[in-house]
Amino acid sequence: MRKESGFSMLEVLVSMIIIMIGVLGIAGMQLLAINNTEVARYQSLAALLASSMATGMQSNAAYWGTPSSSIGVTGTTITGIASGGTSCLNAVCTPTQLAAYDLTNWGQALASTLPNGSGTIACTLIPAPTVCTLTLNWSEKTVASLGTPAGSPVPMSYKTMVTMQ
Repeated sequence: MRKESGFSMLEVLVSMIIIMIGVLGIAGMQLLAINNTEVARYQSLAALLASSMATGMQSNAAYWGTPSSSIGVTGTTITGIASGGTSCLNAVCTPTQLAAYDLTNWGQALASTLPNGSGTIACTLIPAPTVCTLTLNWSEKTVASLGTPAGSPVPMSYKTMVTMQ
């Protein structure tokens, strides 16, 4: 009996180590699940924002059927279109003013919804019909197990195409 004293203690220590490794594994899986939920959340928001702009583009076919150049949107800064600051909420606007108004609102929504959110719209006129590609860009912080250091921003993007009839 004397040679077996302490053997039960060793069994308890080994089982505690195995349980702790399992608990750490479960905690890691939980962290990945939370991170993937956040990634999916931003991708869903990007899809909604792109769909919103696509609807605005299709309702303003007079402008978007023949846009002059690629358009960039970062917050309220719009490049590629003259943005006169006209509010089309309770006023009659030209197609260009309406496009600028829609882009300004879209840019504000991008900046407030997506981290470092910005967007571009590039349209091809030839061959008809006009096809515009909406690209939304943002950055996300990820967990270390996704191949980047923990908390470092990772550039993300979402693209969709709009056909103008």
